[in-house]
Amino acid sequence: MNKHPIFILRIFFLIILIISSIQLVSALENIGELEWNYRIILVRVTDGHKDVFLQLANQDDEIRERNIYWFVFSNNSVKTNYQGNIQEKFYSSMINNYFINTEENVLLIGKDGEIKQKEKSLDLQSIFTLIDTMPMRQFEMKRNSINDNNKQKQN
Repeated sequence: MNKHPIFILRIFFLIILIISSIQLVSALENIGELEWNYRIILVRVTDGHKDVFLQLANQDDEIRERNIYWFVFSNNSVKTNYQGNIQEKFYSSMINNYFINTEENVLLIGKDGEIKQKEKSLDLQSIFTLIDTMPMRQFEMKRNSINDNNKQKQN
């Protein structure tokens, strides 16, 4: 009679273990899900966009250092450095919400979710310069400098 509650308890813990080990992966629906953790660069291209990818590839270290995810929209597709899955409606949602004005092809969105810069073409150096003046980035640079100094002292 006493073994019955223990058996139920074991089954319960087994179920909890199974549920906790299942990783539920949800696809990115909108960039609001990245707010407060990442800066976002949205780029809309029509033709001749190889230079956009070349710029992004050449500045990969600087992009990672500044916690940037970029999304390039072209021909109903999205290319990105975001590692997760993206929902099918992501493309149309981003185009409809952020690229209403046909003159602007590049948007920088801060960690706070606000649009910080709108441009006709991608200029990463200009974007990096602007980001580096932002208070959150200033704090990150100061924190990184302190961490680097502490690592040097330990060596």
